[in-house]
Amino acid sequence: PETCGRICPETCANSCALGHRGDAIAISWLKRYIADRIPFDSYKQILKADGATVTGKKVAIVGAGPAGLAIAYYLRVAGVESTIFEMMPAGGGMMRYGIPEYRMPKTLLDQEVGFVENLDGVTVKYNTTIGKDITMAQLKKEYDAVVVTVGSWKATGLGVKGDELARGGIVFLEQIALAGWKGADPGRTVVVGGGNTAMDCVRTSVRLGSTDVTCLYRRTRNEMPAQDIEITEAMEEGVNFRFLSAPVGLEKKDGRILLTLIDMELGEPDKSGRRRPQPIEGSESTMEVDTVIAAIGQSTVAPDGVSVNKWGNLTYDPETNLVEDNVFTAGDCATGPATVIEAVGHAKRTAESITQFLAK
Repeated sequence: PETCGRICPETCANSCALGHRGDAIAISWLKRYIADRIPFDSYKQILKADGATVTGKKVAIVGAGPAGLAIAYYLRVAGVESTIFEMMPAGGGMMRYGIPEYRMPKTLLDQEVGFVENLDGVTVKYNTTIGKDITMAQLKKEYDAVVVTVGSWKATGLGVKGDELARGGIVFLEQIALAGWKGADPGRTVVVGGGNTAMDCVRTSVRLGSTDVTCLYRRTRNEMPAQDIEITEAMEEGVNFRFLSAPVGLEKKDGRILLTLIDMELGEPDKSGRRRPQPIEGSESTMEVDTVIAAIGQSTVAPDGVSVNKWGNLTYDPETNLVEDNVFTAGDCATGPATVIEAVGHAKRTAESITQFLAK
């Protein structure tokens, strides 16, 4: 509850009747207000799952992010024991390593992760990598079912000359998280992208001490996929926004990065419904910066032995979330990068499918 109250995307606001006459109900703020004022033990009583009759079935869950933790909870409600295998030293996935401390206090996250960790019938093995410490083949053999919830942690490159000089957005946030949300001043920084990860990167850069942070986006603010409040707060914190601009090359220059840009204009709508950006010939310009961060997307690095589609996400039956044999999936590694709310919802449906599968 405390997590959702802080990072809820408020998708219901688009259909809110009050929104037609003014502002929609601020549902995330209401969630946060209530969650922050009710003792966490009260939620533990409401969500208690330990009383379910144990079925004797056991499930391996790969990943302790939002989807993996949710599946462990819902399976325990159904009387199914599970073991979570997580490569990182702590649970929470993207909530811990991809969402900055100022948005998601880790003391609150520890409470919610700890609730699942402490359920009878749930075992968590941290610092355990599939393919290195244990294989998918072993999991399929030793457990009645396996569910892959590894998230999408591979940053998408800029696809231009010299893009190896740019840091991946999600990699940048993960490194700062592992350092306790501390790090060196990144200097003059440019973040490429217009989503929530890009906003997290620019606002984190400000908190690390940078006084010159620019968000580079190839469309206009109206097309930015980030939540409006994130954009507004970034602007209030002094982040510069350069719209209708895109990188076309990076190169080293005297210990810094020479970033070449080109102006864009909007053409016809693409498949997303947003107008397609097109480069304006002869409009190139350059910037000398210290850090370039590419926050334009993420993809999945799937465990060996499972099938994936052309985007790297697991292929699965959308009705049951079954990948193959006794292997299921849930969360970003199946759907592509989405929200915590969507990951938990997908996980709940997967848990229901696994329960039915084990009952056969």
